[in-house]
Amino acid sequence: MCPDGEDASVAISRDTLRGYVLEELLAKLIQNTGYRLLADASQDPGVLEDRPNGLAVRGRGGLHQVDVLGELLWIPAFTFPIRLFVEAKARGRKCGIDDVRNALGVVSDVNQHVERTPGARRALVPRFTYRYALFSTSGFSAPAAEYALAHQISLVDLSAVEFRDIVRLADDITDTFYADRAGPSRARRFVSQLRACLRIALGTWPDGVPLPANGIGAAWNDVEGILRERIGPMGELFVGMANGPYLLLLRAGNPMLVIEALDSDPVQQVSIHWSPSVANGQRWTVTLDERPGQPELTFALPAAVAEWIFDPDTDSRRRAVQFKRQFLSTITIYRHVGGRDRLYRLQYSPDEAAESLSRARG
Repeated sequence: MCPDGEDASVAISRDTLRGYVLEELLAKLIQNTGYRLLADASQDPGVLEDRPNGLAVRGRGGLHQVDVLGELLWIPAFTFPIRLFVEAKARGRKCGIDDVRNALGVVSDVNQHVERTPGARRALVPRFTYRYALFSTSGFSAPAAEYALAHQISLVDLSAVEFRDIVRLADDITDTFYADRAGPSRARRFVSQLRACLRIALGTWPDGVPLPANGIGAAWNDVEGILRERIGPMGELFVGMANGPYLLLLRAGNPMLVIEALDSDPVQQVSIHWSPSVANGQRWTVTLDERPGQPELTFALPAAVAEWIFDPDTDSRRRAVQFKRQFLSTITIYRHVGGRDRLYRLQYSPDEAAESLSRARG
């Protein structure tokens, strides 16, 4: 996130710009999870404010620049409507605890914001529950993962092979803006202009918000060509909520086959597999219907869980089965497409769990 008041003439580093682009690609690929993008203060003038470098959200203690902010189209029972901060880090080192502390500070402050509305009108002011998802192309340090788990900040590791094409696309788009050695700067609202152009091209620009003028320049023609060629074949990503404190970003080799299977039976009995010879055991596969040849989804194991399971002094297979039975017995996927809500449940088969545990003991 860009600190408020930063010098607009300062050049943007490749890593920073890569993170901005990646955030917009992710917003597109998870668009069907039911979050509408908030891009302009007119969508909620009581809380949002347009700033030179983009949108900001009011908290109890101040304003917070926001990269990508979404609002869930359905409201879970016994909670306020949910809004989600999305931030991506695309740099050569792991995200550390300071990145997670920043996320926690932002979400804690905005969750405590209450408009100073007098009398009975206060009951008519909308309230929201804010959440935070932090994505990283290089993973997270162990302290960062532990801190995030304790404070319900969702961490998504994009260093797995499943996400390599998405990260490479962000890299290639970023490179188009560095043909000249100086690279882009924050002058003339470059960041907010770039985000707007990407959202319009990707189809994530919210309805009812006026379209801004394109001030990016000639490089944008190359970016549009790259997007037309490569974003479509990526399909969509599925966000799954496990029955534990883990957000799972699921990737399918053929998303349409997965969607067809889920639509035909919204409650699926699944098997969950891993192999120590594939990505050191951190790449897990969910197979629908437990039958060979059925559609599959893959996800990367959270770093803190991987360290616990693959502790060299323990029985990894036994711990993997224990984790699946305790935290992955139900994975819930929500999609909102064509104005219709879809809720799917992937249920880890007790029979398969028992068989796996028996094999582990043997």
